[in-house]
Amino acid sequence: MLKLHGMKGDNLHGLTPPAGRGGMRPDRHHSFHGRIDLTVKLERRVFILEFKVVDQDTGKNSALKQIKEKAYHEKYRAEADELYLIGVEFNRKDRNIVRFEYEKMER
Repeated sequence: MLKLHGMKGDNLHGLTPPAGRGGMRPDRHHSFHGRIDLTVKLERRVFILEFKVVDQDTGKNSALKQIKEKAYHEKYRAEADELYLIGVEFNRKDRNIVRFEYEKMER
């Protein structure tokens, strides 16, 4: 489980994974196509997470779409037995999750 400490404007701050979770290594890094919000590696599973703050739920997950369009996951295809793309959208006003979608990528 990841803990969300706060939001400021369009940015999410303070995402903190619990310590000592059997090889879980969080990573926030740049790719050639942009910055991945959060990558979690757990043994041979990789989770790519993108977070967005939206004014309203449009019925479409722009966070998941961004992961795919920018191909953030491609660098992990060779090393991951399981690769998950996860898009999370928060409502700007209420600061609650309005959309959560994931997709498991095939090798």
